[in-house]
Amino acid sequence: LDESDADSYVVLGQILQWQGRNAAAEAVLKRALVLSPTNGDAREQLRTVRYALAPLVRPSAVYESDSDGNRMLTTSFTASWHPAAHFELRADGYRRALEQTALERKATGGLIMGVLELEPGWTVTGGVGGSRTDAAGDPTHVAYRAGVRTPARFRVSAGVDLASQVLDETAVLADRGVRLTSFGGNVRWTPAPGWRVEGNTGYAYFKGTEDNSRVSGSLTASRRLGRFFSLGASVRSFTYEKDLNEGYFDPDFYGIGEITSY
Repeated sequence: LDESDADSYVVLGQILQWQGRNAAAEAVLKRALVLSPTNGDAREQLRTVRYALAPLVRPSAVYESDSDGNRMLTTSFTASWHPAAHFELRADGYRRALEQTALERKATGGLIMGVLELEPGWTVTGGVGGSRTDAAGDPTHVAYRAGVRTPARFRVSAGVDLASQVLDETAVLADRGVRLTSFGGNVRWTPAPGWRVEGNTGYAYFKGTEDNSRVSGSLTASRRLGRFFSLGASVRSFTYEKDLNEGYFDPDFYGIGEITSY
């Protein structure tokens, strides 16, 4: 209520950071420094926001093997840059060396994506890219992605995503050029402090030697116990229109048991 109180702006800036709204936090903290140029808390909070908005490059290397005889080495990077506080540009690139018995393939790809933060906390994303493999004819493939998410601080928040890409995680997939286009949505509900319920549903279309589709869903509920622990349960299910052996899935039996800690 008191627009001349710098300390109130500092606290508001901290809250906005907790909500993931860095652009709004930067504007509020700048206002605090206009009112009180020597305010140490405002300077420290603004420094934290600018770290979050600073350019970033993160490289990685992952080696994988599985019971089907696949060996996959993926080197990749993720880079981000904020030309404006409310707009982020991201670049993702990768190169994969893939083996399965006598079959060897290499795949390279990348995606450029924009992330727009709209007050009071909406997020809109969109990106385009492509990939290439050394399969017969050196095929190239276009990739794209788009999504919208509501503010995460709401008791009920939701998001929808659309994505299309070629599957090149294994040598067989890279050789066949199976394309995946998926549409999904998720809803997160916080019915009371400490409780969290999240549901996801999705539809995916596979285009390969033969077309196929998949419907999937999941539901998770958890309760925070004290400061360090949460207890929860989840269920997931999916079904394919056809039982194909196209390299991405051949279901005779599928089961998972998980225990997660963090």
